Amino acid sequence: MTMARHYSRWLIACEWSGEVRDQFLAHGIEAYSCDVEQGYGIHTDHHIRADVRTVLTMGWAGMIAFPPCTYLTTTGARIWRDSPYQEHAINFVDGLLNAPIERIALENPPGAYSNIRSPDQIFEPWYFGHPFTKRTCLWLNNLPPLQPENMCHPGDIIGSWTDYVRSPKSRGRTFNGVAKAMARQWGSALA
Repeated sequence: MTMARHYSRWLIACEWSGEVRDQFLAHGIEAYSCDVEQGYGIHTDHHIRADVRTVLTMGWAGMIAFPPCTYLTTTGARIWRDSPYQEHAINFVDGLLNAPIERIALENPPGAYSNIRSPDQIFEPWYFGHPFTKRTCLWLNNLPPLQPENMCHPGDIIGSWTDYVRSPKSRGRTFNGVAKAMARQWGSALA
């Protein structure tokens, strides 16, 4: 895919669902998702099917990355400790966080990467209108922490997201309320 440099575009890295990309586009912010898998969502014409490392130097205003967490989660970190898989995953995350992009957010659950660099923010889906727990970390470069929007009352929380959704792919999908907050607070405010 050939694209001219345009410094107001956002890269939504390692996202197949299109959830965050579509929220950015709904808020009038040019955004492209990029993943090795086929893209889904409303705007599949804004999906780059490629290894994200091949598009990092294309002049993005910001990047929100959702790298695969299999070897990085707390459970995975114990199972894969000192394996080449975990080392590769950590190097991949380092490459994303050190990409030549001014504003970067990297989302992952607590795990192996937390031992290398502490997350800048930890939040729960219920901070953004979803009555579930699913501890989520953000590592931020030149972006402010997300502020809660449409917070659920703690008494309305119905349990852990992983207890309700069995498919690993569905468990990893970004909650719509979180995607909206990212678009409003980072994309719209910083455009």
